[in-house]
Order: sequence, then C-alpha cells, then structure tokens
Amino acid sequence: MWELLAARTVTWASVQYISKLNLAKQASLIPLRQLVSFSAALLIAFFTSFWLFGGLPTHFPLLVMVLGMVNGLASYMSFRATTISQSAMVFSYLIDDIVAITLSMIFLREYQMVGWPTLAGALICILATILFAYNNKQKHQDKANAPTKISTLFYLLSFGALGIWGAVHFMMRHVGFEQGVTWEEFVLPWYGGTFITALIIFLLVARKQRLNREEIQEVFAMRNIFWTLLIAVPTFLNIVFTFWTFASTPMVIAKPIFSLFQVITVILLGAFVFGERRQQNFNMTDWCAFGLSAIGVITLTLDT
Repeated sequence: MWELLAARTVTWASVQYISKLNLAKQASLIPLRQLVSFSAALLIAFFTSFWLFGGLPTHFPLLVMVLGMVNGLASYMSFRATTISQSAMVFSYLIDDIVAITLSMIFLREYQMVGWPTLAGALICILATILFAYNNKQKHQDKANAPTKISTLFYLLSFGALGIWGAVHFMMRHVGFEQGVTWEEFVLPWYGGTFITALIIFLLVARKQRLNREEIQEVFAMRNIFWTLLIAVPTFLNIVFTFWTFASTPMVIAKPIFSLFQVITVILLGAFVFGERRQQNFNMTDWCAFGLSAIGVITLTLDT
C-alpha cells in the first residue's frame, strides 16, 4: 500500500511541477490545451493496451468510460477554478475526501474493514491538511495586505469539480474492489471518456469564444507540444497508481493521505523548487501541521 501511495505522490508532484513550468493562465486556452493533453494520454493508453494485450482489451467496461467522461468535466472545472485562485483551490481539496469517504462508508461499509487507529489517523491527517491549507491561504492574503475576494464562480467551479471527483473516486474504488476491474482494463476506457468530454467542451466553447491565430499557434508551438507530451506521461501513471491504490486500500486510509501529501507537495515545491521560500516563510503553524502529519501517518500504520 505504502509503495503505491509513494508512487502516486511522485507522479502527482511531477504533474504539478511540469504544469507550474508551463501553466496556461488564459481561461480561453484551457479547452484546447485539455484536448491536446487528453489526446496524448489516450495515445499512451492505446500503446499500453497493445503492448499488454496485443490489441484492445477483451473486457471494456463502459462504466469506466462514463467515469472518464465525468472526470473530463471535473478537470475542466478545476482548471477554470485554479485560474481564479490557486491557493483557495488547495483549501477546497477536502471536499473530495469528504464525499469519497462518506460514500465508501455508506455503500461499501468500509467502517467494518478498519479499526479505531485507522479512523483516528485519518482524522489527524485531515486536521493537518486543514491546518496546512488554511495557513497557506492566510499567507497569500497577508502578501496582498488585504483579504482576497473570491467570486461566486470560483466556489461553483471548485466545489462542483471536487464533489464530482469525490463521487468518481468512490466509483473507482467500487469498480476496482467490488467488480475486480484491473488497471490494465481501466486506463483505455477512462482516457477514452476524458477525451470525448474534452472534445465536446472544446467544440462548445469554440462556438462561443473564437480563438485567434496567435493563441492557436501558441498552443501548438513545438515548445508547448513538448510540455504537453511530457506531462501526459506522469498524468497517465498518476491515474494508474491512483486506481491501483483505491482498488486495494480502503478510502478512509487512501484519501486523507493523498490530500495531505498533495498539500505538502504544493508547499514544498513552491518553497524549494520555485524559489518561494522567503514568501512561504515557514512559521509555527506549519511545523505544528508537519508534526500532526507525522502523528497521523504513524497512527494509520498501527492498523495496516
């Protein structure tokens, strides 16, 4: 389990690192960039399928394709929300956890699979995530010397995306744990679904919002094509490790650790990779959150 969690964290961090190097700030370019990115991931899924099966897999679960289509919508909403406020988006990650864990507890009865140390460790990890995210958000407000006013659109996009992702992650656990779908059977219909949604969103947005030639040339410039192909590899691996983890690990363990590691990764990448150490200015609250993180992870290991 811990090997999968570590692998998933590394691939997720790689996606964040590459995205930070070449992040599209223009909301108008998001549909086209997503279409190109998901197309590259779908190609990788095709090559993986032919390499593993010598062709298309014999078992092609349509439910996974539907989940991929829903994921494509959530990804677009998340990218739009991130262009409005990246720091506030980090704080919203917990919605995903709450939805996924609640659904798993109710419908998969995961409360029967874990003991009190796991529940206590999960709660401590969630508290550490809240502390990290809230403190990080306060620092961004302090640098602006005034509270950042966030639009209603941000809340609709972020809460909607993360609520959808929570339900999708629960269903990933369902198809992997309950239905026995393997990751080899999962990736092709998943990325087929995300590609379909990305194409639909692009066509709908393109009708209302015409891109000029310069914007299109920017997306398809060799430098940007390189970054798109590069980010498709860790994105593909991230989904593989995420599904693999959900299929083998109760959601009450996987989700709190995922979110905790995501927030820590964002903070550490900003401080030590992108030269934001002075702006980050680690304080007592950060160190308390790190301490809670260690206690939470150690408590989780007592029951696993």
